[in-house]
Amino acid sequence: MTIKKNNDYGEPAPYDPTFSGPVHKRACTDVLCCIAFFAAMVGYVILGGAAWLYGNPQYIIYQQNSAGGFCGIGPNVGKPNVFYFDVLKCAAAASVTATTFKGLQCPTTQVCVKSCPSAFWFLPPKAFIVGAKPSEFFQQELCDPSLDLARTTLTVQEILNKHLCPAYYMPTKQVQGKCLPNFDPKSIPSDFTVPGLTLDEKTLKNIMDATSALRSGFNAKSIIVRIIEDLAFTWYWILIGLVITLVVSMVLILLMRFCVSMVVVLLLVGVLSVGAYGIYQCYQGYQAIINSQLTLSDLSLQSKMSDILQVKEIWLAFLVIVSLLEFILLMLFVSCLRKGFVSALAMMKQCSKAMGAMLSVMAFPLVTFLLVTLCLSFCTVSSMYPFCPHLSSLYLLNLATSGLPVYYKVGLNSSNPECAAITGNQPCVPETFKASDYPNCPVRCVFAKYDEEDGFFQRNTKYFQIYNFLACFWCLHFIITLSQCTLARIFSAYYWSPSKPQTIARSTLSKALFQILRYHTGSLAFGAIFVTMFQGIRIVLEYLKNVTKGGRRCSWCCCPLMIMLKLCFCTLDKVIKYFNRNAYIMIAIYGDNFFMSARNACMLWGRNKDRVLVVDRVTDLLLFFGRFLVVGAIGILAFCFFSGELRVSADIYQAELLNYCWLPILVLMVGSYFIALGCFSVYSMGVDTFTLCVMDDVERNDGTMQRPYMSRSMMEILHKQKDFDV
Repeated sequence: MTIKKNNDYGEPAPYDPTFSGPVHKRACTDVLCCIAFFAAMVGYVILGGAAWLYGNPQYIIYQQNSAGGFCGIGPNVGKPNVFYFDVLKCAAAASVTATTFKGLQCPTTQVCVKSCPSAFWFLPPKAFIVGAKPSEFFQQELCDPSLDLARTTLTVQEILNKHLCPAYYMPTKQVQGKCLPNFDPKSIPSDFTVPGLTLDEKTLKNIMDATSALRSGFNAKSIIVRIIEDLAFTWYWILIGLVITLVVSMVLILLMRFCVSMVVVLLLVGVLSVGAYGIYQCYQGYQAIINSQLTLSDLSLQSKMSDILQVKEIWLAFLVIVSLLEFILLMLFVSCLRKGFVSALAMMKQCSKAMGAMLSVMAFPLVTFLLVTLCLSFCTVSSMYPFCPHLSSLYLLNLATSGLPVYYKVGLNSSNPECAAITGNQPCVPETFKASDYPNCPVRCVFAKYDEEDGFFQRNTKYFQIYNFLACFWCLHFIITLSQCTLARIFSAYYWSPSKPQTIARSTLSKALFQILRYHTGSLAFGAIFVTMFQGIRIVLEYLKNVTKGGRRCSWCCCPLMIMLKLCFCTLDKVIKYFNRNAYIMIAIYGDNFFMSARNACMLWGRNKDRVLVVDRVTDLLLFFGRFLVVGAIGILAFCFFSGELRVSADIYQAELLNYCWLPILVLMVGSYFIALGCFSVYSMGVDTFTLCVMDDVERNDGTMQRPYMSRSMMEILHKQKDFDV
């Protein structure tokens, strides 16, 4: 097999009788970038530690009672819900204090309870008779924890005056940790009364207004807080979904090790079958609600999934999108069968053979999974910055609460003239606050917000967000590049081994990982920063889009220009990732710095692209089908579970408690894609590494006894493919 010289891509590699695969004598490469990377990671950890030190996410995740205690943890463990003594005081029209707090707090005593009341109850007249025991009328669980009904010497009236127990309650429903009224007005008992009020239409309207005020408190929360609440509520289900994805992906990898042809065919058929089933279900869903009156204008970000699926335009859009995807996949499948399918399968079989000789390679995705999970978990719970270009308002946890909490005085009896001076905006300190200072008006010191101005963190929040965002993505891409380079080092050692698999050492994986970390940390960080840079630019463009309200605040050319720039940088991002991967393979083999390795990889590809390009692309396409099937299956399962279509016990999961039903589905699908990408990257890197090794081998050797090819079987695969293309 002869190689034609092409001066545009340099000269072929000369024959070197001493070359026997990956270079053992190496030197540290891109040292300055290595120092910068370590400095950035140290700063990242310090900032995360500071956020952990000064932040308290419990204020966001858990509800609080009137004493400032958190419901569901600590002394209130097992009591996750907050119960309002007099829900009528939560109506914004009835209280200046409620208006001040915008529904986030309510000027009435609040206690943590295990379950919300489900019946009507009020104090009977005999409770006010002299000598009546409070324990015979009140329930200890619904009273202030400071009151012991069995030992108290207070009368019923004194307990009511001090707001230690409720005078009435009605059926309520747990909504995001709060017990809100939930009953049919026709079901109200005829003898039910509310102290000081007649139960008429006006009172019922006040009850509905109070409930609306508390619900508006959910809307008053920023998107940031609501997203954090949803993640806090569903994080363990998301984690279970990610583990399922990992198990499914690892099982597929294991099956491909023994029968790669059958598994690949099943993946192709499975993807097309799932697409066909999706088209059928979308058509059936569209036909079922074709007469629905709901439109897209009736929906919002917080709409329930059941309401979203009642809009026929949604089902029509699903039908068009799924049909288009099915058509594209079918065309790609036909293209695979037409060109390079058999050669790609043969090359994947060679990867399976290599994995059989190095079983530790099959478990290596677990290491990548753990490192990525650790990085994302640290980022999620310790910082607060945009996570991805499509979720620019998604902020994470502890920097959100790193400001000092601000408490205000709240009067619990707005009808009392003595409480008129308590407007709800006077600050207080819970540790030094004394309710006894207000003998004529029951007053509480309640949490209101975080100080957003005072303090070092609050003055520089925007800069910390930018820094944490860049550091997190740099770390993530470094982990991925480390995995790719390590796999390339292992597969290249297998290819250039003269008598495989007998000469393959058992400790190949550990030696490769140690060698890459010792000598090429700087080069990996240097390559990772390019991807981080382009993704950062895409997020800046997304931020500018939000600032200009989609371009409406800018001139007519803003929106098209932004779309063009986003497409441009998205394409550059893909190109950079592709060339980075080839550069890492050259680093793993020759030990050069990043720029030299990238240049050599481009030159090598340019001289041999006609021979190997089809096989490499078809292999990537087949592995994409595998990732697509895994993510699609997990996405369908997540949709059925998080939307409530898959019925489970209310003690396990309640779909109506989510602010955004689509959020956990999206997070799980994105996480599943990266997990599947990491698992299938074993085959992807194996094929790419073998391809580059074959190109190098065919330039160095000629197949004679003096200069034999290191893998004649792989050489024949590419030679047959070249003849087929011709």
